[in-house]
Amino acid sequence: MCLAHFNEPVLTYDGLSRLIGYGEDQHDCYLLMRTPDKEMYWHTAVGGHYFLDRIAKSGVTYANNGEIWTDLIRLDGDLTRAGAPRAKTFTIEIETEEKVA
Repeated sequence: MCLAHFNEPVLTYDGLSRLIGYGEDQHDCYLLMRTPDKEMYWHTAVGGHYFLDRIAKSGVTYANNGEIWTDLIRLDGDLTRAGAPRAKTFTIEIETEEKVA
């Protein structure tokens, strides 16, 4: 699921984020997310996130220079300009031991 949506804008309760990887620990599985104000955070894969790939064909604009813009492309650009650019590689983080406070 995460790899299929790698680098896409995703809506969570934290706002608009970019999915950059997958993580898991002894308690849950997570989407690794990046927002402009957070370098990376773990968001539960159980719920509370909404993939936006369904809007990839909505709001289509055909520019005079031949470019085709959609709502998803515009959101992707907004995230990049705001400080959450596309990741170069898909990140996987697995924590096998309990964290000690």
